[in-house]
Amino acid sequence: MFTRDRAQFFSSDTLQQGRVAASGGKRPIFEETSERAIRAAHRRKWTVVGTVVLVVGAGAGLLTYSWSKSRAERVVTQSYIDIETVHKDEIKVFEEKVKADPKLNTPDARPDHSGSAKKFEDFAKAHPNSALGWNAALRAANTFIEQQKYAEAQALLEPLLIKTLRHVVFQVRVRKTIAGLLAEQGKIEPALEQLSFLEKLSDNPLLSEVRLMQAQLLYKKGDKEQAGKILRELAANKSTAAEGNARSVASEASLWLGFWGL
Repeated sequence: MFTRDRAQFFSSDTLQQGRVAASGGKRPIFEETSERAIRAAHRRKWTVVGTVVLVVGAGAGLLTYSWSKSRAERVVTQSYIDIETVHKDEIKVFEEKVKADPKLNTPDARPDHSGSAKKFEDFAKAHPNSALGWNAALRAANTFIEQQKYAEAQALLEPLLIKTLRHVVFQVRVRKTIAGLLAEQGKIEPALEQLSFLEKLSDNPLLSEVRLMQAQLLYKKGDKEQAGKILRELAANKSTAAEGNARSVASEASLWLGFWGL
């Protein structure tokens, strides 16, 4: 009996082991499901962490770039302001000289802006694609024209003809300055061509100033009739659309009409 029971026991145990072996040693399904869920949760966690790190890093990078750019712009602006200060100091020096010796106050007397002009020129070359750079080029060019350094002025202004095409006010200022440069050299026709280009700009906010200069050059050329016609049109324009600008041009046109007897 004992032997038979023992045999049955061993037989039952062996059968149980065989079942485990036959199952390939697999664990219950609920254990595998739990592990997969944990692994998935870990993956989601690290994905979220990684995304947050990337977003924070990108934001920090943008802030750093923005700060650096703003700082660089402030440095450039301050550099321009410093040159303006030099320009104003040159005027003060001139005024003091005239005050000390009134004989120096002649119609042709002007402050010596050689120092600031050179600084404006260097600034313009260092910042060829910025509005401050264009303005610096115009400031230097005007001084060069007064000093009859026409080649230097032209070299600064000509590259701006293309650069300022989409910036109407700068385009007008550049072409008007070039027209003045050409007129100073007696090149009236080329100067009038520059003004004719500006006259055709549909959105030219300084059209009245362009036409006033056009009338002056036409008179200098000898075309008094056309010059008088333009001046009379400007003098009769009392429009306040451009406020002070239109009024001052109308007043100046009237003065030229009286001065030339047109």
